[in-house]
Amino acid sequence: MVGRFWLWSMLTVSAAKEPTPVYPRQMSYSCTMRVKPGIKDIFAGNNFTGVHYLNADKKMMRTEWLMTCPNGSCGQFGSSPTSVGINAHGEEQAMYQTFTNERLPPGPGGALAVQCQKLPLHSSVFNESWAAGARYRGVHYLDGRLCHRW
Repeated sequence: MVGRFWLWSMLTVSAAKEPTPVYPRQMSYSCTMRVKPGIKDIFAGNNFTGVHYLNADKKMMRTEWLMTCPNGSCGQFGSSPTSVGINAHGEEQAMYQTFTNERLPPGPGGALAVQCQKLPLHSSVFNESWAAGARYRGVHYLDGRLCHRW
């Protein structure tokens, strides 16, 4: 009986249709990014935690990060920890990056001044063909949650 149940379960799973990857058009999600130390990258050894916001229909994206850096300094971005933000506007083909400006005196409550830099955006905010050619790799646990993996 146990062997038959196992065979039936296996057949049921193998007959199930693989899911199609779906990415929400509007969303926000929390994330963490750790940049490996000792590599040739301006952010080597830094950790980022924060929230990403995306609206594919409006072609807009915003990221709000808290950046922590080794040795208490984030170099040109100020002392560690510091706040870093990115706002991307697809219609304008521009990206705005914010970070602290330690050359200016602190404001009320000791708040550091913020600098905003406008940069060109050479790609779309949302890649409409992001899942083209994706190969389903099955169900996996990610941070304690069951999810599909491509």
